[in-house]
Amino acid sequence: MSEMDKMDNKEFEKPRHWVSLEELTPEYWSDATIQARRAQEFYDKPIETLEAIEKMDQSGVSRRDFLTIMGASMAMASFACARRPVNKIIPYVVQPQELTPGVPLFYASTIRTRGQSHGVVIKTREGRPIKLEGNEYHPLNSGALGIEGQAAVLSLYDPERLKSPMKGQKGGSKSAETWTNADSIVTTALKEARRVRIVTYPNAGESTRRMMKEFMAGFADAKWLEVDPLGRDDLADGQLESYGNRVIPNFRFDLAQVVVSFGADFLSTWGNEV
Repeated sequence: MSEMDKMDNKEFEKPRHWVSLEELTPEYWSDATIQARRAQEFYDKPIETLEAIEKMDQSGVSRRDFLTIMGASMAMASFACARRPVNKIIPYVVQPQELTPGVPLFYASTIRTRGQSHGVVIKTREGRPIKLEGNEYHPLNSGALGIEGQAAVLSLYDPERLKSPMKGQKGGSKSAETWTNADSIVTTALKEARRVRIVTYPNAGESTRRMMKEFMAGFADAKWLEVDPLGRDDLADGQLESYGNRVIPNFRFDLAQVVVSFGADFLSTWGNEV
């Protein structure tokens, strides 16, 4: 039996990665012409596109062929006119003692996800954080890190991040402000305000609480409101109803023999995912 016969008798397996729906059919992969085109550097050669454009003046062309040719022509034109940005490698004038180009640096820190703080180790290259992992010496997560913690480093490179303070009216347009002007605006507003309300995420740090108390002491009517949009008040209320203390329990799943879950995804988004 020939190799072609063996391929014909073998059950077709859909590719894991595909670009068009035609690639999900066995006819696409058995077409020798298509496979020959896939083997070349460009699936649609530029010379073939130019020849097709020249034939447009001699014969009619369908709408689909016209759009295909014009799309390829514009793509080639844009590639021909585009230049890659020039990035020059400039050495340090005074190189930091702890920095060696090509060798990553690691820093220990903490991150807060879903109302809980976890210890993390931050991997950096030339001052840029690129990876977060759990800190094995931290008493709460002991080296583990959930999906939100793993993805937190992406927020540092979010192109939609604000690069400066913004000034504007609610529901209206906003414009960028300098930090000096922003500080002046906030300071003036605080001096004129009769009541001051500070809204933050829950923060159990003693240094932050002491600083906040010193700040509020300068106002006649000041309150600090801690709001957690992802808070688990229902879990705390259930704990109070069942056991008499309103706390968020930390479940020891590693000691359980059987775990029954009713809509609680305890391995990813519910509770302490680490």
